[in-house]
Amino acid sequence: MTKLRDIDEVAYLRFASVHRRFEQVDEFVDAIQALGRRIKTNAQQRELFPTEKR
Repeated sequence: MTKLRDIDEVAYLRFASVHRRFEQVDEFVDAIQALGRRIKTNAQQRELFPTEKR
């Protein structure tokens, strides 16, 4: 499921909603919020505020 999440977050949520059998809306909302907090890595995207090496 990790590969699917990395490729397409919406498809991941759709699949997870069936696979994990959310019983409460709060569980689904928690999954959505967890995706929003996740750090997305993209090798081609430059860091907005690069850390300075001293």
